[in-house]
Amino acid sequence: MRVYLDMCAWKRPYDRITEERVRLEALAVAGLLEAAAAGRMEIVGSEILAAENSRNPDPVRREEVGARLSALSHIVPLDESVALRAREIEQLGLRPLDALHVASAEAGSCVFLVTTDDRMRLRLARNAGALRVRITDPLQITGLIEGSGP
Repeated sequence: MRVYLDMCAWKRPYDRITEERVRLEALAVAGLLEAAAAGRMEIVGSEILAAENSRNPDPVRREEVGARLSALSHIVPLDESVALRAREIEQLGLRPLDALHVASAEAGSCVFLVTTDDRMRLRLARNAGALRVRITDPLQITGLIEGSGP
């Protein structure tokens, strides 16, 4: 199973733990990375993730996330087909960068796009029929992966 994490999901383990939800999501993202390392799923990256990460003002977060992204075996290029699909997805009420993540997940043949962005998730849930990827959060996807067995 292929999974795409948007940048807010990649950064969740580095967020300040100010509430229980943040702590649980940070643990869930760590679990996704472990599941991928164990071969139970594949995490797909994209050129847009690398570009967004390069603008991160926190050098530790930028370097650690960058190292994880560069270790991925499948990176979706930001080509004309991804850009065109992103413009279509923007019409669903998404910000351009979020639409690029969705289009990249679709181009990478991902089953799920994982995000901690509630606004994005709710907008896409209302338009799920227009997408070729399922939108979820770290806690839900972790439950699905754990339930699928080795």
